[in-house]
Amino acid sequence: MGENKQLLIGFEITNETSQIYYYQAQTGDAVPIFLTQNQSNPLFPTCLAVKESNKEWMIGEEAIRISSLGGSFLIENLLENLEHQESITIYGAIFTPVMLLTKFFKKAFMVVRQQFLNSSIQELVITVPNLTPNMTEMIYLSLEELGLLRDRVHIISQVQSYMYYVLSQKPEIWMHDVSLFTYDETGLFYYNLTVNRRMQPFTVIVDLMDLSNELTHEIFEQEPIERILYRLEKLMNQVLYRRLTSAVFVTGRGFEGNWVRDVLVRLSSSRRVFLGQNLYAKGACLAAKGFLDDSFQNYLFLNDEMITSNISLRLYENAKEVDFCLVKAGIPWRKANNTVTVILDQTKELAFIVTNLLNREPLYEVLSLDGLMERENKTIRLSVTVHFIDRETAIVTVRDVGFGVFYETNYRIWEQTLTL
Repeated sequence: MGENKQLLIGFEITNETSQIYYYQAQTGDAVPIFLTQNQSNPLFPTCLAVKESNKEWMIGEEAIRISSLGGSFLIENLLENLEHQESITIYGAIFTPVMLLTKFFKKAFMVVRQQFLNSSIQELVITVPNLTPNMTEMIYLSLEELGLLRDRVHIISQVQSYMYYVLSQKPEIWMHDVSLFTYDETGLFYYNLTVNRRMQPFTVIVDLMDLSNELTHEIFEQEPIERILYRLEKLMNQVLYRRLTSAVFVTGRGFEGNWVRDVLVRLSSSRRVFLGQNLYAKGACLAAKGFLDDSFQNYLFLNDEMITSNISLRLYENAKEVDFCLVKAGIPWRKANNTVTVILDQTKELAFIVTNLLNREPLYEVLSLDGLMERENKTIRLSVTVHFIDRETAIVTVRDVGFGVFYETNYRIWEQTLTL
């Protein structure tokens, strides 16, 4: 694999395991990258170890191996430490969570470079289980230390990876609803993906159902496997009842092994069923390809992280009334922010249009600029910023920024809440 190419990489990282995939143009699919030549499973432990003698760093199975021999320090729970911003003292030196994650990424990408000589990463998508603003920023900072800047890096949740994976498959897979059952130490969850073809662009919606109370860890410890399988099959059939489902995906550490095989065989009698642990990693890789060539531009992706409305500001351009889009639906609310600068023309108010793409009903909001200083027409320049505090609430902040050398700012600020 030494050919010169621009790599599209999907990197799944959880607190326990990680895996890396690259996009292979010849097959049009995501292909795993193994840390070692004798590795048969792309999954590797999300951990680091450093030798006391020479301060050499290792990751994955090699890190666990050398730590078992003594004379080294093992670091686990990288994502958990990142979220809690917990530093660690190792052999007298203090390492922040970002520093440790940077070392983890550095060792992983060294493997990628060794397998793809003279190649560079053109697009990188990182997927994690639960995305937060703090974690997103810390991952960006870590990657920037390695020269991977934000213009070619995307950080998405596992649910988003699932959406991108499904929409990268043949249309018969998502002709009807697509279900996902995931089971791990956090619980049992069911996701239902629907593609609404009657809307333009096609709207991809994912709904979540928490089933953790129906199949707890206590039940696994107390009941025989036959009873557990009966419970699981009954539960799956209940949530799929009367749903026209074309495919079912099953993933998560709780479904590892063959213990659930017979249930899935019966489940596949009327639909396609897929079991595996690479769904999110492959989805991230296929997302990298889609981000590069805009193959997802005809889809609007919506889940419980993404906003469902466009927010526009009504402006006049070339003597015509236009609605300038500040925020587009289909992006995570934590990333939904934008700033524009406008010049007032015989008005003391700003008009915002909030358009819900699910019901197509526009909501009009007017922000009155009370206390605006009197100046000549077209000499009042304002900065208009939109940011979200949750999925359904946006805050508009307007600031007087002055007008060059002619008028200084008076530092006046206006705010208005937009409820989507």
